[in-house]
Amino acid sequence: MNWRRSNTAPSLWGQVLQLLLMNARQRIGVVIAALVPLLGWADKPDYPGIWSIWGQPLSREGRPWYKGHVVTVDWREIEPRDGAFDWTALDTAIADVANRDLYVMAMVYTGLKSPDWIYDRGVPAVDTDYRAGSRYPYYLAPEFRHYFKRMIDRLADHLDRGLPAASRSKLIAVQCPVGASGDPHPYKVAAAERGGGLEGSFGSGATRIEPEPWFAYQQEMFQHYYRAFARASPAIHCLFNTIFDPELHAWALEEFPGLWVKTNRIGDRYQNAGEARPDGYQVTLPAVIRSFRNGRAIRARSEMDMTTHGWFKEAPMWNMYWTQLWGLHNGQDMHNQMESDLRQEKYYPAFAFYSAYAGYKDPRDSHGAWCALRDGLDYADTVRFPESQFGAVGGGDNRDRYDAILAAMARFGAAQSPQGFARRTNWKGMDDIGVEIFAGNFELYLHQVDAQATSQGLWRVGPQEQPYGRFARRFDHASGRDAMYFRIADGFFGEPLRGGYPIDVRIVYLDAGRGRWALRYDATGNPEQVALEITKTGSNEWKEARVTLRDAAFENRGPRGADVMLVNLDDEDDTFHLVEITRATGDRKGNWGDG
Repeated sequence: MNWRRSNTAPSLWGQVLQLLLMNARQRIGVVIAALVPLLGWADKPDYPGIWSIWGQPLSREGRPWYKGHVVTVDWREIEPRDGAFDWTALDTAIADVANRDLYVMAMVYTGLKSPDWIYDRGVPAVDTDYRAGSRYPYYLAPEFRHYFKRMIDRLADHLDRGLPAASRSKLIAVQCPVGASGDPHPYKVAAAERGGGLEGSFGSGATRIEPEPWFAYQQEMFQHYYRAFARASPAIHCLFNTIFDPELHAWALEEFPGLWVKTNRIGDRYQNAGEARPDGYQVTLPAVIRSFRNGRAIRARSEMDMTTHGWFKEAPMWNMYWTQLWGLHNGQDMHNQMESDLRQEKYYPAFAFYSAYAGYKDPRDSHGAWCALRDGLDYADTVRFPESQFGAVGGGDNRDRYDAILAAMARFGAAQSPQGFARRTNWKGMDDIGVEIFAGNFELYLHQVDAQATSQGLWRVGPQEQPYGRFARRFDHASGRDAMYFRIADGFFGEPLRGGYPIDVRIVYLDAGRGRWALRYDATGNPEQVALEITKTGSNEWKEARVTLRDAAFENRGPRGADVMLVNLDDEDDTFHLVEITRATGDRKGNWGDG
């Protein structure tokens, strides 16, 4: 324990002595709880991590990483008759989750799940061909807005004051849908279900909703939700799905301090087309969910419900694991999984890693930092892949350019499915080239210095029965790339470390060949101190190397300003997946911004 944080030692130890005199049955838990604020550090809130959605909540037994469940009901279920509310279905569902020691987010679907009686009260109906016939309310009708707001008010009052204490203690948020579903569009039509995007989702004729009135309607309803739940104590956070409209999203960030958001495609998979576009929401969103905004945490959730698609089924363990890393890289707090996937033990390491790191917004608070080594091949990158050499970018579907990039990278494991030669995201096959995809490592508070200049990217490495090998990096002795360098985020240590407390390092490497490599670090007495040396055994499996450092300085004094280094000790190229640095104590801030 690093005691330097406190300058009130006599008072602190006096309080500890009093605690030790308590009844033995209470002593340990109370002492630990009291020491956290006294010593100035605390772990994160418990709810960030792996959640479930739809289906039934599962037991936490054997799943310590499992944190919560999204409870959904239809408006027509809770208000079957005008003004007559029946909370049975909602209360039962919340109690079922809370009784399993899981957190709860509630959501009441509107849209086609609105009660039929509203149409007898003057709300115009909008019929579409979605799923062979669906009915939606005309949202802009004054009558609909009146009934919708009344439902929101009654819902807020019931969730805050009407639940049993055990259920209320686990309820932390509500998602606030205002359109056809949890996604913020007025209607759904068959064309959109077949892959037509938003085609027809704003209606036609007299019930068509133009963008400006729809924008204003969403603002009105989000404001009503926020005000209705603002008085809840303890807090019930409002989650708004505003990310489809950058202007609406920017407005909501200013209007609703501490709002929660949905990350959409970030939760579905890694390597979505357009995720690295300069004006894309997947670039701008992490800027507000990775850190505090005006002292408040903006929590984010999304669901992973694409595991039946062809791309995922090519390598399920790889794809589940790397999707979790992508969510963490972007600051996503809660990742909802399907019930069937939560039952598969092969995914448990991916889920455990996600829950261990989800929720951190300030590097000073995090128990660790990590860098997962990866190389993303961005078709649109004309610096790395000049058009004069690789062909014109065009509209994103120049087959010659794909082939040229693939020819350059195939010897390192890169591949492309038959459907992967177009601008759009390919859900049918697993591809290594994508249009405007993120190109670097996935990381949290640990950055590889000059990755392309010091290491070689790899794809599809090692056995698929281990989660790591979808991507990797290795040395390249032939080109003089025999060391990789990593720097910890400047804010990770609240004060200079200088050997103040132990640091644990974990390296995941491919045990291929018989070569040797070393881990070196910036120690108090040597900026290139040897921590360990590994001789591989040729098992061709991913293995871990772990070491505890008791004299780490981590003041960026190593080569290239590094804190830790992986170094080749011979002419054999060693392959790595992860560098992870963790601490049990330290000068941690303990501000979570969830008030």
